[in-house]
Amino acid sequence: MSHHNPHKDSIAGIMRSENDFIKMKLMPEHEADTTNQISPQKQQRSKDYAFYKQLLTLDNTPVENKTKTIFEKLGRPVDIKPLKDIEPENLATEISALLRRLNEKNIHLSTIRDNVPAEALYDFLSGEFLKVKITAYDSPGLHCFVYDEFHPDPLAENERIANEYCIRLILQKKNLMHMFPAGRPIQLNGVKGLNDQALRKKIFEFKSAFTDIICISSEATKAVLKKDVCRITGSHTTGLCNDMLCSIIKGEWMVEFRLKKKNQWWIDNVRIDGIDL
Repeated sequence: MSHHNPHKDSIAGIMRSENDFIKMKLMPEHEADTTNQISPQKQQRSKDYAFYKQLLTLDNTPVENKTKTIFEKLGRPVDIKPLKDIEPENLATEISALLRRLNEKNIHLSTIRDNVPAEALYDFLSGEFLKVKITAYDSPGLHCFVYDEFHPDPLAENERIANEYCIRLILQKKNLMHMFPAGRPIQLNGVKGLNDQALRKKIFEFKSAFTDIICISSEATKAVLKKDVCRITGSHTTGLCNDMLCSIIKGEWMVEFRLKKKNQWWIDNVRIDGIDL
């Protein structure tokens, strides 16, 4: 993806590594030659021949010198209507048709949030998105975009992170392999100034007190954004089990974020009621 990407060299290197790996797999199977010399007999037998040739072309063409807009990739269409010309009842159909059209050119757009308004999505697809520059290659799956990267919603994103990557990670027996994106320092159930090591130790001690911990349910119920502070509150139902007994605990929870940089929120305060942390 080439939208506002400051790491073109890194991406080019990753793509080249992926290409080299695929070519290594193709060579023993199809007697391919990375000098572009492939026997006519093997051309007919190899289903991967066309794709392999495309990889060679990718390797021999500088990424920076081959770009075009998505509008150009689609052939400069004149039949894409602006949002104001679409009847509300036809929006879903028009969005599906446009997405299908993009997919045919190996351009894929997805959304993380499931509550993006149809009007906003179509307006983006038919306007801003068409101006995005991409590489001019036709390799399958090369051009993948996420709507939320263009138009982030801090409330929705922080709500998702608070529930899925903070509360639910704590309320399970499994140890934390990847810590949620916490700020430094963090406050947990009223204990202030916890660095990453102290925070992990405190959570580990809680988990070690039970043979099993089951997050039966957890959901965010409210999100409030005030300047550089975003507070997500919710409720949980959790099963805490030892060798003799399982208890069902119900309570509220709160995760507080602070804005550190543009569109970059860090967790710095967590509270989970009913849990001894």
